Amino acid sequence: FQHCTLITIAHRLNTIIDSDSIVVMKDGRCVEKESPYNLLMGKYSEFSHMVEQTGPMVSRQLRELAFSKHKSKSFVESSTNGTRRSEPIASVPSREPDGPIAAALAKAKKGSYTD
Repeated sequence: FQHCTLITIAHRLNTIIDSDSIVVMKDGRCVEKESPYNLLMGKYSEFSHMVEQTGPMVSRQLRELAFSKHKSKSFVESSTNGTRRSEPIASVPSREPDGPIAAALAKAKKGSYTD
């Protein structure tokens, strides 16, 4: 389904964590629309709050999956088009992530996000 739009209505976050874009609905209204990675970087993100509610172990797994998808997408975009790259949004207030997400944010803040 690489060149198709696929709409998934899900109640399990692991079903959509590797999607290109997520629309978060609340009370019948769209409250957020962004990549999972960028939503997880937002301190006040509804999606990030939902992920946190899954508990520490599942939350960490979901965040690592979102980071992995973001990193692989960044690599593909920078490899196929030298002028276009996806960069993490380092200026968005975020929770204190750990693991690979924290490493990526540290690199982005230093301006050395190349891997």
